[in-house]
This record gives sequence, C-alpha cells and structure tokens, in this order.
Amino acid sequence: MLYVVATIAPAFFLPPPPPGGAPVAEIASYYSGHRDALLVAGWFGLLAFPFGFAFVSGLGLILRGPDTTSAWLVVIALVSISVTLAVAAVQGILALAVPYVSASASPAEVKLLADITQLGFSATFAFEISYFVASGFLALRSPVIPDWLGYTAMIAAFPALLGSLGVVVGSGPLAAGGPATLVALVAGLLWWLAASLLLLLRPRPLVR
Repeated sequence: MLYVVATIAPAFFLPPPPPGGAPVAEIASYYSGHRDALLVAGWFGLLAFPFGFAFVSGLGLILRGPDTTSAWLVVIALVSISVTLAVAAVQGILALAVPYVSASASPAEVKLLADITQLGFSATFAFEISYFVASGFLALRSPVIPDWLGYTAMIAAFPALLGSLGVVVGSGPLAAGGPATLVALVAGLLWWLAASLLLLLRPRPLVR
C-alpha cells in the first residue's frame, strides 16, 4: 500500500508531463515552470521502490504453491517485477534529471532527455505483462486467495501491453507518456492496492 501511495501521490500536485514527441517549447516550458515541485515529487517517488520490492516479495511467498508449476510461476513473477522495478528506478532517476538540468540546458536538450524518460516509462510495462499473467495464474491456483484477484491480474496485463506500445508509437494516445501509458500505470497500481488491502483485511486463509 505504501508503494502505491508513494508512487501516485505526486500526481495529485502536478499536471502530467507532455507525452513523447510533444513540441520542444511545450516540454521546456513544463519542466522549467514546475522544476522545484518535480524535483521533490521525483525524490518522493524514488522512496516507493523499497516498499515495492518488499510487497511483491511477500505476495510471491503467499502465492507460491507446493508443485513445480507454481514454483516456476513464482520465479517468473518475481524476476519480471524485479526487472520492472529496476527499469522504473532508472527511469525515475532520469525523470529527476530532466527538471534538474532544465535551468541550464537548452530546450532541445531538455526535450531529448524528456523523450528518453518517457520511452523508459513505456518500456517498464513490457516487463510488467508477464508479472500480471504469472500472478494471475498463481492466484487462481492458490487455495488462500480469491479468484477475483487472479482474474483482475489478467485484465491488468492488457493495459500494460498497450502502455508498452509507446516504445514503437511516436504520436497519438499510444505514444510514450500518453493516455495509454497513464491507464496502464493506474491499472497496475489499483491491482497492487487491491492485493495489499486483501492481505491486510483478510490475513487468515480464505475458504473457497
């Protein structure tokens, strides 16, 4: 839950950055105009990652089963989300670098760094797809987790797929940092929030 709060909290205080491919002037104006707030929000967002690693590790231990298939699914889920969070951490550092250099860099340089940041944002969703699919199967196989958590994990994989298309789409709603990216982010955070609330409110084994 702390990971979700720390990740999404900055969105309540700042407008979303321009998507990849936005005009130079728009990007430069955004980062120079919100420089201080973006630096604070970026630092706060980086604090979310330790919570994220702790949560997904604990969830993997709960979802694991005694059979070989479940063991493989847990490995896939943990490796996938570890790579996702690692890439997201690098992307978060780049996101901090954009406002940091905006006061001294040229508008073209700010745009280049901002586009790279948005591209990295979309790339994280490509790794996240296998996490949701593996977690969904694990939840459906688990005797202590309700089926709806598994089905919603499968559903969350679809927005992640669309969000990952920002790597190859340069404009429109599927572009990096565009609507598809934001929907994928919100869908993933909502699933993690639901999973964390389930573990907090239903600590005892659930009877099917």
